[in-house]
Amino acid sequence: MKKVALFFLVVFLFLNVVSASFNCSIGDIITEGKVIHTGEIKSINKINVALTISDWDSVADILVDSKQITLTNTSSSQEIELLSGNYDIELINISNNKAWIEVEGNKDEIELNELEKVDGLEVYPLNIEGVYPGEDANLKLLVGYKQFFIYPNNPTGNITISKINYLIEVSSSSNNDAFIKVNKCENGTIIKVADPIENIVDDIDNSSSQNNITQNQSENKSSNGNFSIEKITNINNEGKPNPNSFNLISLIKYNFYIIPISILIILVFVFYILYKKNKQYKKEPKEKLELEED
Repeated sequence: MKKVALFFLVVFLFLNVVSASFNCSIGDIITEGKVIHTGEIKSINKINVALTISDWDSVADILVDSKQITLTNTSSSQEIELLSGNYDIELINISNNKAWIEVEGNKDEIELNELEKVDGLEVYPLNIEGVYPGEDANLKLLVGYKQFFIYPNNPTGNITISKINYLIEVSSSSNNDAFIKVNKCENGTIIKVADPIENIVDDIDNSSSQNNITQNQSENKSSNGNFSIEKITNINNEGKPNPNSFNLISLIKYNFYIIPISILIILVFVFYILYKKNKQYKKEPKEKLELEED
């Protein structure tokens, strides 16, 4: 029994070491993740997260510390209670599929499915119908304290509300939903833990970049007799992997994750066989004893 408990403890610690990438400067980090559809709000780790836009390859536009409200002709104003504070919002006008609202005394125009910041509050209209003033007026909004656009080269959003530090990640996404994780530190701040794979990838990229620089320097020397190194930044190519290191990186990731998991599966199988043999070994003397008594 002790061996089994020790085995599962080792497995638990191993999985945490492999999967952990963030920690708290003080205390333990708390992590929770949920699937959210576009236009929807869910409470993750006790903070409301809304998804306004999502796309493939872990791309998502989200509102943190958010709420959904509906303003109509009979209910044209509301007080919004968020973790970050309270806000008064009022419907001023609806005309030609556009709306005008007032937040804490500041007025602004908003359009359907367009994010607008009004007096510190992020506002995203989900539905604009009718005319206001008018009985058919209907304005449905997602409102939030902070907006994050998360994509591969900007993979996290960090925010502190009421002395609690949150870090938001998008693990995966499609064109209509995303799996969003919220890491929380109730004390201290969230810090990134060194990832062995990232370190290896960085070394590969740095080595490849250095080789390219050296090659460019040699070419410039031969053609012009002098050279200059230009920093090339193209946002369209941002986040694309280095083709020279892609296959090697994939191989490293495969070895780092797949092989240990395979070993764990084998160990579980071995423990199961040993358990069955031990059970059978204890059963055989009992059967012999019963035969002798007969």
